[in-house]
Amino acid sequence: MATIGQAQAVADVTVAEGYVIRGSDLRGHVTDAEAYRRAFPEDPAVEVVIALSEQRFDDALQLLDELLSAAPDSLRYRALRADVLRDQGNLDAAEAVYTDLVARTATDPVRGPMMRQHRAKVYFHQGRFDEAESEFRAVLAAREAAGASPDQIASTRQSLDRVRAARTATAA
Repeated sequence: MATIGQAQAVADVTVAEGYVIRGSDLRGHVTDAEAYRRAFPEDPAVEVVIALSEQRFDDALQLLDELLSAAPDSLRYRALRADVLRDQGNLDAAEAVYTDLVARTATDPVRGPMMRQHRAKVYFHQGRFDEAESEFRAVLAAREAAGASPDQIASTRQSLDRVRAARTATAA
């Protein structure tokens, strides 16, 4: 995994109760597990997100296996599996999963940009800053055109800021 430079601090973005996207590495992080559980009481993947945030990758994968056995076509569960792969450092495998998900959601104005943003985060972690920035710019335009939520737009802007900071640090 590429070492990502830290030229300047990029703020975290709160996207849900008890959950932020960290500006340091663009990874989701549960800051308060109980608050997160309360925010999503009906979400079967809550424990996956918490396990991933705590870097309990085996637990996250086991839970995802169970969820995917019940819903094998779930794009969200597949995306969460790609997040686990990314956080384990299996960047090429994560990229392959996200590339498939991007193709499957190409015409969806909500899920399409989300999958593209996650793939761009893999590019970022691979040190492919030009590709990451290009993808983040396209995602921002798509989200703004679709009237996406403020937190989605903020997370894309955060990603753009972070890739620019990494490029600056790498050039220094």
